[in-house]
Amino acid sequence: MITRSARHRTCDATQYVGWSSRQRIGLITELSRARKVNEIWLTGWGCLLERLEHFCVIENQNFSEYNAVYDVAEPKYVPAAVEQTGRIKGILYLPRETEFVDARKGLLDTGWQSVLRSETVVSSIANGSRRSDPLISLEAVEEQSLDFWVRLYHSNYGMAKELLEPNRRRWEVAFWSEPAIHFYFVIVDGETVGTVQLVAPRNDFCGIYSLTVRDHRNGILVLRAIARTLIVESIHLGAMWICYERLRHIKREPGPLTLIPAVTRWCGAEWQTLSQDIGYKMPKG
Repeated sequence: MITRSARHRTCDATQYVGWSSRQRIGLITELSRARKVNEIWLTGWGCLLERLEHFCVIENQNFSEYNAVYDVAEPKYVPAAVEQTGRIKGILYLPRETEFVDARKGLLDTGWQSVLRSETVVSSIANGSRRSDPLISLEAVEEQSLDFWVRLYHSNYGMAKELLEPNRRRWEVAFWSEPAIHFYFVIVDGETVGTVQLVAPRNDFCGIYSLTVRDHRNGILVLRAIARTLIVESIHLGAMWICYERLRHIKREPGPLTLIPAVTRWCGAEWQTLSQDIGYKMPKG
């Protein structure tokens, strides 16, 4: 979902032990461009983004789960961020970096709960394979097929019936007003089973969003084939990097990051976790 932007980013020496200064600068640059992709996606369908001096606030009236305060510049600005979080009744995201350890502990001591972990994951695809998987194809959404895309997205996510119209409105806004957001159907072995959006703002990055697949096709082999096809399509859109935001629910407070971010190899690409932030829910009352 949302993690700390590179606008205020500094590399914690403890977190990135073993990294050269050139590697750290590269990490900040990549994170900045990945953040830009995420913000284009959010504002493209109607979220309001406000950049304050020391942090950012994002709101959406119909989808309040996206209400958040993030990109807090330094621990000393956490009290002001807490105030804004209360105003929008959202989630406060703080980095897992060591400099925020005391600030995060302070939230826990006053009744806040750590409920989410947000990660930004990227991979260089400049030298990636141009061959998509024969099992998978993507079909661009047209005006006449947008309603079907919305219904398929809504159904695959298992959303409540009352959210269908708000979903239709937000994706119509994105479809008509934000050219960087590309809508596709996911077709598996000739069957239209899913949805996806690729966000390519011509900054060498392409983000994956709204990926859904019907349950009877939602297996690891199909997901790997979809990933390979999305990499190829991202290259066609002019990207040299592909990225996504991974959001997970957590039940306990994780410790600070003290190691070089992990690199994993999947679907012929190396995936790097650029940042991790913890989302805190304010105490009731």
